[in-house]
Amino acid sequence: GTEGCENAKPCLTELTVLERGVYDGD
Repeated sequence: GTEGCENAKPCLTELTVLERGVYDGD
């Protein structure tokens, strides 16, 4: 989901998020 947008890191494209399932962050 786009919940990770709250993180300091920039939001990845929805497509990337769906594929990863999670942001490539800490």
